[in-house]
Amino acid sequence: MALLAVGAWVYWLATGVMDAARVVQDRAAVAQAELEAFRDTLKAGDEVTAANHLDAAAAALGEAKAAAQASEVRTAAGLPYVGRTVQDLDLLLAAAQIMTRSGTGALEIYENFSGEDSKLFSDGQFSIPAIRDAQEAVAGIQVSMDRAEARLLQVDGDGPKGAEVLEKKASGLDQIRSLRDEIVSLRPLLDSLPSAVGADGKKTYLVAIMNPAEMRASGGAPLGVVFVHFKDGRMKIGTKGQTSQLTDMNSEFYWNRLTGEKDPFALAKGEAERFVNTTFNPDFRTSGEQLVRATKANFAIRTDGVIALDITAIGALLDYTGPIKTEFYGNLTGRNITRKLVVKAYTFGSDDAALGRRYDVNEQLMTIMLERLTQGGGLIGKAEALGQAVPGRHLQMYFRDPKLQRVVVDKGLGGSIPAPKWGNLTAVYTQNGNGNKMDVFQERLVTELVRLKEDGSAVVKRTVRLENPTPPYSAPFPDRRRGYDTRWATNLVINLMPPGARVTKQPVVSLLGTLKTGVDQDGRTFANGAVVMPPDSRSTLTWTYQVENAAQVGRDRMVLRNWVAPQSMIRTPELKLVVVPPDGWAAVAKNTWQVRDDGRAVKAEAMDRTYLMRLSLRRS
Repeated sequence: MALLAVGAWVYWLATGVMDAARVVQDRAAVAQAELEAFRDTLKAGDEVTAANHLDAAAAALGEAKAAAQASEVRTAAGLPYVGRTVQDLDLLLAAAQIMTRSGTGALEIYENFSGEDSKLFSDGQFSIPAIRDAQEAVAGIQVSMDRAEARLLQVDGDGPKGAEVLEKKASGLDQIRSLRDEIVSLRPLLDSLPSAVGADGKKTYLVAIMNPAEMRASGGAPLGVVFVHFKDGRMKIGTKGQTSQLTDMNSEFYWNRLTGEKDPFALAKGEAERFVNTTFNPDFRTSGEQLVRATKANFAIRTDGVIALDITAIGALLDYTGPIKTEFYGNLTGRNITRKLVVKAYTFGSDDAALGRRYDVNEQLMTIMLERLTQGGGLIGKAEALGQAVPGRHLQMYFRDPKLQRVVVDKGLGGSIPAPKWGNLTAVYTQNGNGNKMDVFQERLVTELVRLKEDGSAVVKRTVRLENPTPPYSAPFPDRRRGYDTRWATNLVINLMPPGARVTKQPVVSLLGTLKTGVDQDGRTFANGAVVMPPDSRSTLTWTYQVENAAQVGRDRMVLRNWVAPQSMIRTPELKLVVVPPDGWAAVAKNTWQVRDDGRAVKAEAMDRTYLMRLSLRRS
């Protein structure tokens, strides 16, 4: 009789545990899939769908928890061996529940950033209390996620079905860490935001409209400006207009600029300079500081930072907010704004009527863009739209506040250029020397031949080919080869190389005084040289330099690292990188690298963002 009772108990226990396990496993799998979908849809900006996935995950977890509380399962929890799996199950469910609760907080934060009725930002007003609330919420989510991670780390998978338990553990850890990184990444921005929007006193920022038809090393020339003031979160638009009109036709000013080792591309302090020539340094961290310094002398306005954007960034915003109707150019959209407002506009002459139309449209465009940025909600959607312009440096920022500047640089918004201790650096910039708008037509190809040595050093031959495929000259007077109407292009070519690189050969140019080498403010080697190009012509300039640490060398493996940095142009430059291995070494053909019959490795890429090219070589 006792044996029969024991048998019945075992049967009750086993079947109950198995039934509960099936329900728990099924519902937990559903919850996990819904949490993954929640994370992905939240990241994509679909709050409604994200909320639905979060609700579905919570419901599935509730069913799983109810099954896990069955008396058979709780009895099994006290048994040896089997009890370990039940304990792991409890930990997995506890972590999932914490994550679900944290997801609710994450959704609320996201809605406060992005919703049309955003509590954080609406109608040109940042809510300081809402920012403080968001700071506390993010901190709370981080603590909760840490707790959930701690639960999962206790799962050991020593009981039955241990492999499945460990698989769930790994998946859960990935979910937690991914969502935590998404939310916690907001913390530095939230920490710096109150001060940035005037919680501790008035802040003023320069919004510089950079025209890529007239290039400077840090982007287009700053031909349009808007000053934005913040006090206690409230934004106010101040002076705005064309730089030439606000600075007495680009008059020269004396200002306390960075010079020498701090900016070797700037004129000496005792020389007067135009505001449109403040961005000669390729790295926007330096050019941004120059703009901040120059605004006081040129506009009698002290600024705390700069937001620089060009027509590509404005086009990205139009894609999100919709077209703009103009009198002379019709509907401007993200797709046609560059063609209509830049390429087509500079194809024809520059009579007063044409200039007046462009100024009128530019003024209208600035006004409408500011209204769309500052009115209503949708902050994250607008930020994501503008974010498309960031990799190519069509949107760059610089702030005097160290906290805010760190956020900007970390997010890739700082317009900074790598200064690698190991590896080569391919960074080429052109600067307009004619005062015209012919850079809108410029085409550029950079070819680098890297001859590696067995110790990892290299001799690099960089060739920059420029083309000037301009439309026919249309002014009613002879082409003077300089000034606004000319189709001739004068371009200063600026090369940046890695720190420690040594230039051994420079090109032959007609403007001999433009050949210059040196070291910039971040230790990078630079080399300059200018060319004068007739209409529909081509020029080629070649530099040779040595790099001591181009590749890292192991016993049987060598890895070349080649950093590439962009210039924000209308027509994206192309790069062709050719690598010649040392004797006894062979390049490995992978990641779009092609190895030719002569052993040379070749890769072609657009210079449209900052990225790292790697090439592996092995002893042959």
